Amino acid sequence: YTRYADDLTFSTTHKNILFQHLNEVRKVLKKEFGARLVLNESKTVFSSKAHNRHVTGVTLTNNNKISLGRDKKRYISSLIHKFKLGLLDQEDIYHLQGLISYAKHIEVRFLRNMSLKYGANVLDSIRKYSGEDDA
Repeated sequence: YTRYADDLTFSTTHKNILFQHLNEVRKVLKKEFGARLVLNESKTVFSSKAHNRHVTGVTLTNNNKISLGRDKKRYISSLIHKFKLGLLDQEDIYHLQGLISYAKHIEVRFLRNMSLKYGANVLDSIRKYSGEDDA
């Protein structure tokens, strides 16, 4: 398994300091990578605790924890509900299994809440689903 990752994240407790260092980042990237890696200005984001902070698909909370974020939690919850009703096809169930595995590493408390809401047996059925006479 190979993954190409080119996301850069910088954090500081000093207000506005990152604006000053953007040119330094450009210089280092040019020196080390030439034209192979340049900043995509349209994807460059500056955020603060006053706004939702999303980094590589994860939300950073104001109490310095990582979270799936409200939208992803709602999406996962809706898929679990559809699974419970028997409305998901095999591909969707595999997708849900991946999301649950991902959530386990980001926000395990969310999965405990889903267990309470839908039943531990439902989450176990999703985890154990193999596509062979499971649906």
